[in-house]
Formats: sequence, structure tokens, C-alpha cells
Amino acid sequence: MIADPVVKRDDGESPAVARRRLRLALRRLRESLGLTQADVSGHLRWSLSKVNRMETGEVTISAGDLEAILAFFGISDGKKAAQLAQHCRLARRRGWWDRSEIRPHLTPALTNLLQFESDAAHIMAFGPSILPGIIQTHAMAAVILADYADVLTEEQRAARFTLRMRLREQAIGRESGTTCTVVLDESVVLREFGGLRLLASQLEDMLEAVDDQRLDVRILPFTAPTLFGLENPFMLVELDDGDTVLYREGITDEFFDDGAMVDRYRRIFERQLEGALSPAASVRLVKARLAAIESALDRL
Repeated sequence: MIADPVVKRDDGESPAVARRRLRLALRRLRESLGLTQADVSGHLRWSLSKVNRMETGEVTISAGDLEAILAFFGISDGKKAAQLAQHCRLARRRGWWDRSEIRPHLTPALTNLLQFESDAAHIMAFGPSILPGIIQTHAMAAVILADYADVLTEEQRAARFTLRMRLREQAIGRESGTTCTVVLDESVVLREFGGLRLLASQLEDMLEAVDDQRLDVRILPFTAPTLFGLENPFMLVELDDGDTVLYREGITDEFFDDGAMVDRYRRIFERQLEGALSPAASVRLVKARLAAIESALDRL
């Protein structure tokens, strides 16, 4: 049986975000000084691959290595050095996702998504056939995950349920501080996954989040032309400094933080928004669907 997780928003920068900010800051510092990775590796007597892996995020930068790099760069600004040292400390912090009952059941992409979403300023998600996990109710998430009983163990499903509820709390929880825009294909609110009562409860919860201004839902109607990227769900997570990452679902999930792929999916999302109904029209459509469900339930 899947139990409701205890969820709350983390305090401070997540390890993944801290690691990314540190490596990007060091790369920008190196480039501003006109230095190459070979210059750094030669001066510090490190292998070139070590420097490259630091800047790409393949390895976590230690406090000692950070001190050596800053000394070589001639960083004497105490405030700047302290900020980078703080990133370095947080990058090595362990979180609740490292617990033995959770970590083995998470993909690297999901682990990154969880951490980046905890620091999100704005989330943009697209659901082509089913509601994105970040807005699924406890009951809907449990039913959807139960459908994977033939491929996921009970422990795996329990871990993913905990993750899904955590992501929901970070995205649209009352204390999240994150804005969330979701584009749904019209078929999503018509599909009776889990039965009419469950769907009605899910739509009521979604409308409540919209009414509380915790969520902006936009419906992509059947009349809209087919848009590129319609076939797979994805999520863009924008941080408060403007940096954005991409989580893409499929047979295997993927996480991207490179500019080209992120920019490509941002353009796709913008095109989907252009084809979607207005916020008011989207709410009217969902309310009409909910009214039809309630009418059908009255006749049962």
C-alpha cells in the first residue's frame, strides 16, 4: 500500500543547482581571464580531463580544488569567493532523495528534476495524453502508478509516488512560491482514467489551484493544428536567475541543461501556448467537462 509522504519545501539551494552554478561560474571566470582549460590543467598539474569534467558537471568540485582554482584565478573578492564556497558546500549536501528506500528507484534524470524543481521560479509543463505528475492528486497518482504493477515492484511504485507528491508540492503547493503553467491536450480532460469519480475529483483539485493562482492551465483544443513536439510530455524548469533546464519523458526519461535543447523546447512550448485557449476559455472548458461528469454521476 502506498502511504502519503510528508513533504515540505527544502531550505537553501539544492545540490544539483549549486553544482551547476559553481561550474558555470568557474567557467565564466576562466573565460573572462582569457584562459583555456589546458592553462588551468597545466598550472595546477591536473589532467585536462579533470578540468573538463569539472566544467561539465561530471564530477563534484572539492573544497580544496576550489581553493586552488580561485588562487590561480587571483580571486581576492571575499564576497565572491564566499559565494562560490557556499555553492561548493551545498553541492556535496545529501538530501531526502538519498535515503535507501528512495535513491535506488530514481533515474538520474528524475533526481536532477527533483532538485532543480525545488529551486524553480517558473515551471512550464505539457501533458499530451495524461495529467503531468506535478498536478496529479494523491488518488490519481496512486491509480496511475498501480497500472505499472506488472513492471514496477511495490517498493519502486512507493518511491515514485513519494517523488511525485514531492514534485507536486514544490510546483503548486500553497507555500511553493513557484509559478506553474501547464498546457494540456483537450483529450486529457476527456479521458476517464480511473473512472468518472476520480476524474471529477482531479478536475476539482486543478480548478481550485487555478482559482488560488497557484496554477495556470491552458487547454490545447482539438481544433488547433498539430504542433511539433505534441507526442511526448516534457517540463521546463526556470530558476530565479533565468537559467532553464528540460526534463523530457519517454521510454526512458532525459534531463538536459544545454542551451540548444532547452531553447528548442521553449520555442515548442511557446507555440503550444499560442495554439491553446485563453486562461478563461480553458477554465470554462474544464468546468463544462466537470459539469458533464457530475450530471452523469447523478444518473448512476
